[in-house]
Parts: sequence; structure tokens; C-alpha cells
Amino acid sequence: MNPTVTHVKKAFGRVATRPTSIVIDRKGVPLPKGGHFQGIQRMPFKPGLLIITSSSDKYAYFVACEMKGNGRKGRASKPVKMASSPSKGIGFNHAGGFQAFGQFIAAGIENSDNETHSKVQFWDLAVSPPKKLPMTIARPGNSKAHTAGAVGLSSFGRGAVLAVASFNAATVEFYISDADPFSGSKLKKLFKWKEKKAKKKGWIDPNFGAYQTINLITQSNGQLFMVGFNRSGFSDWMDLFRVNLDGKRESALTKIAKKHMFCTDGCTFNAGSGIFIPSSKGFEVFAVNPSSGNHKTGSTIHVNHFRAK
Repeated sequence: MNPTVTHVKKAFGRVATRPTSIVIDRKGVPLPKGGHFQGIQRMPFKPGLLIITSSSDKYAYFVACEMKGNGRKGRASKPVKMASSPSKGIGFNHAGGFQAFGQFIAAGIENSDNETHSKVQFWDLAVSPPKKLPMTIARPGNSKAHTAGAVGLSSFGRGAVLAVASFNAATVEFYISDADPFSGSKLKKLFKWKEKKAKKKGWIDPNFGAYQTINLITQSNGQLFMVGFNRSGFSDWMDLFRVNLDGKRESALTKIAKKHMFCTDGCTFNAGSGIFIPSSKGFEVFAVNPSSGNHKTGSTIHVNHFRAK
């Protein structure tokens, strides 16, 4: 599980707006052709491990990166295939924004060719090779509302809460479990929040971004929050929402803070971003560049690390 945070809004305010740079060596590590990086997480059970999800022409996959020295350098491992896009039938070649939960990750996979159908997968990163768990959530359907471009997961009560954002986060669907989902407690669908029907009373402004990553944070008192990452024009933004799962679904999200972030080294919040919670004092943010060069001969993955002040 991930730590709770004592005061999420204050922690949000302490995240630096300008990053330090991390360079990941991927010399000799070929990647599937096409697509781009989609999400990044630092693993809570092993902070020296970064996971980066990606799309490609044929495969959804992720790359594990071992950090070295002072954390400013790392080394990429062979990509792990999450799903493929067959010549016939429904396939999945896009792994989107995701979130780590202890030794596990929850990630959405979808078909970027037609933007319909998706699944939420859960992987165990504490074993070698990483293992896909038999608790997939299918999201069949022929509209963009059935995609899963961004996924968040956090502890909630005695169990957990999962949030799944569809294409450009036009909808966010919530699932909850009564106990630990990784010990057999089922994640059950709660409701779907729709941006076009949202009640925005109390919001700091009416803007809701085309978020490519959403991550959940649970405050120590049990209050749930969601962080959304997007790029508008040439600017990267991080927005904070208070989440209420007990009232009317139209009022489930309230935007309470926003932050203009300044990525470097070609990194953007459209490519991939995510939070890391080192302790109850607060959280940090990571972003990755869309591409590391040619899929066969590329040599470097650039990562931004926004530390907590």
C-alpha cells in the first residue's frame, strides 16, 4: 500500500515547479516500434525502481528502470509486453497513465487505433519477471467512454479505490473494494462521473483538463484526492481535486488547487507523469519525455523529477 498524506493540499503546494533531470541509459535495449511513453511511477516498495508505460504500433508495454548512484542516472531493462494488437479481433497496443500501489501497479490498456474497448490490468513488480495478476477489469464498448487512458489507485477505508479516466478524462469511473484487492476483495463499480454533467460549485475555476494521467492520494483522515496532469498549448499543469464518493456523482470532484509546472529535457505531462509518496509529509512528481529516439538504436530516456520543497 501507499502511505497516506497528512495534509494533501499543503503537500501539493510544496511540490517544486521546476525539476531536476534524470537520465536513463537504454543503449542496447530495443523497444517496440511506434507510439510513445504514456506514464511513469516510482515504486513504493522499491524506490530505486521507475516503471514507464508506453504505446506502440502493436504492443502495450512497460519498461523497468533501475536507478543508480544519487538517483540522477538509471538503466532500462528489456520491455515487458502487457498486451498486443492482433490483425483480427480486439487488441490493445496502448498502455496509459497508471499508478503504483506498494509492489503492484494498476494500468489501463486500450486500442489506440479506434479508441474503443479497454481493460485495467494489475501487475506484481516484486517478482521476476513481473507477473500479471488474474484480476483484470474489462471495459467493453464502442465509444471513447470505454477507454482507460489514465488509472489511479489508493487505499480507502479498509480497502482501496480505483479511478479510471476515459479518453482525455471526459469521464472518470470509480471502483471500490471492501478489503485489500490484492488479497481477493473485488473492486466493484461505484459510479461514473462525467465532466459535461459536473456540478462545479466551489471549484477554483471551471477548467477540467484533458488529463493523460490521474493519480489518487488518501489523506490521513480518510479524505480522498485526485491529481490530474495535462498539457495545454505549451504549458504543463497539475490540478488537485477533492473527491467525494458519498454524495451525488455530479459533485464527486471539486477542483481546489492548480499549479503551472515547467518540464525540461523534452518531458511533458502529455507524454507521461505521476506522483510518488515517500512519506506522510508529502509527495513528489515525475514526468518522462515522449520518445527515447529510434525504437532500435535510441539510447536515452529523459525523466524530470519535481521534488517536494
